[in-house]
This record gives sequence, C-alpha cells and structure tokens, in this order.
Amino acid sequence: MALISSCDKCEDEIVCTQEFRSITIRLDNGTQMPVTLDEVYTLRQGSTQKIIFTQPFTNGQYIVLDDSYHSSLKNQEADFRFIGVKSNQVVVDQTFKIRGDDCHVYKVSGPDNVLVP
Repeated sequence: MALISSCDKCEDEIVCTQEFRSITIRLDNGTQMPVTLDEVYTLRQGSTQKIIFTQPFTNGQYIVLDDSYHSSLKNQEADFRFIGVKSNQVVVDQTFKIRGDDCHVYKVSGPDNVLVP
C-alpha cells in the first residue's frame, strides 16, 4: 500500500508537549539550608513590570519564569532579573537570559544555585 500526499502550501506543523516548564533557582545559605524569602519577582530587562508567580516549591527553590509567560516570549530571547527580598532588603539579584521557542520557555544562561548570606 502506498500513500502519496502533496499540498500547494505546506507549512511545518509544530507539535508541542503538554508538559508545563519552569525555570527555577535554588537558594541556600552555605550550610545546605534552604533560604526563605519574603518577596520574589522577576523583571524583564527594559520593563518595570513585576512578574510574580505563586511559589509552590520548597527547599529554597523559586520560579524565575514558566510557560505561563510563553506567549510574551515566543520565538524571542530576553534578559530577566530574578529579585529576592528578605527583611526589606534585596538579597538576590540574578540575571537570566531566557528564550521562548514555539512551545516553551527555556534558560539560555543563568545560575541554577545561588548562595545567599
């Protein structure tokens, strides 16, 4: 059995997985103890908009960006800053380069772990 197919205007079809991806950062105090922050948010460079996520993780792990932001980053790359505040002081200020493809966001550069005094 042979199957022949053609089209006048074929376009590549993108098939995305159903997984929901998150870019995270793990914070510890140097003794492998997780750091709990009072406030965390992400800023897209060149913007003053605070991107705030519900933080479901434990053990000092925080979301920097996830697929809920994908539509604003699709097929683009941008710099983001993850800001962590404790006792009204910024204790974490880390830069990430993040890209969105056709389906998900992913980290191009940025730390996985950060030591917080």
